[in-house]
Amino acid sequence: MVTRAELFPSRFLNASNVASDHPIVATIEFAKMETLESKNGNTDEKLILYFSDCKQVLALNGVNFDAIAGIAGEDNSDRWAGTKIEIYRTTTEMKGKQTPCIRVRAPQTEATTRPKLKAKKPLVDEEMNDAIEF
Repeated sequence: MVTRAELFPSRFLNASNVASDHPIVATIEFAKMETLESKNGNTDEKLILYFSDCKQVLALNGVNFDAIAGIAGEDNSDRWAGTKIEIYRTTTEMKGKQTPCIRVRAPQTEATTRPKLKAKKPLVDEEMNDAIEF
């Protein structure tokens, strides 16, 4: 079976692209303002996130902007490059109905939040060997 999202892939990430049990972890490459046209012909300026490890882009709303600013520790989107975010599916109320949407948060796994540090071997001076010989 083929889904509509697979048959007609969108440039933008949306709730239909994100499985409810499998969030997407992505690294922000850059953000830029773009003019988007809606189906009814209106235009709107939106901040669009581009990722180094995801082909689709994310048009930000206020909720997701604030979440990323909190994760990055910076509300200047020009300084978000390299920030990892987790994009997950949830719902929001719109016109009195629960509607699927996507939100962002800090990555939930230790492996995606910080690089693993190699343990350093303690420096041992051979002359300071305190072994007792019998």
